[in-house]
Amino acid sequence: MFKYLFLTILLSFSAAAFADTKMKVESEADCKLVNTKKDKVLYDGGCTVKEKATSHGHQYVVKFDNGDKYKIEDTDSGYEVETPGGATKVATMRDKGQKGVFKWGNRKLVVNTKGYSSSKTATLATDGKCKLYNSKSDNYRFEGKCKIKVKGDDDDSEIDVVLGNGETYRFVEEGSRYKVETPRGWSSHKATKTGRGNKSVFEWYKWTLTLKPR
Repeated sequence: MFKYLFLTILLSFSAAAFADTKMKVESEADCKLVNTKKDKVLYDGGCTVKEKATSHGHQYVVKFDNGDKYKIEDTDSGYEVETPGGATKVATMRDKGQKGVFKWGNRKLVVNTKGYSSSKTATLATDGKCKLYNSKSDNYRFEGKCKIKVKGDDDDSEIDVVLGNGETYRFVEEGSRYKVETPRGWSSHKATKTGRGNKSVFEWYKWTLTLKPR
């Protein structure tokens, strides 16, 4: 169903590691906005859809390629839409598989993810805590806050980890292992990834990077 489409994209990251986090997912789609009273198409083109889980269900931020943005959120009384002008309207939502149809007043917004769910990349991001361990010198190069971004589709995944000290490590899936890009460039050693409870651990050469999403 549409309302669960983005959160069920299969990414090769530890599912348990994200189980209790406030996940955000971004994907591309086609959007169509119609004035139903005048039977006039107001917008028909590309858009991006950001979804995150909330205490009530889901929140969507739909941004058209022309810059207009609509925030749609589950509430106790149904859906509410915040329009580009800042007005909040009560809306209904119909789930049509790869389409979501939102209606409020004399407006109808159709968000169509067909053709994007497998060929386009979705991004899941969260804050976390990271440890980078050097087994050769037996010390931690870094321990602290980090940002974790997972990009993926049906075929592969990419995980970007930005440490609190500014260093970025990128892991690109290649078969059963991961290519590793460090602050000094691509490593000649590939990484293995294992899940340990709510943590994911990457190991290559003398390095061990442990990720724990909040």
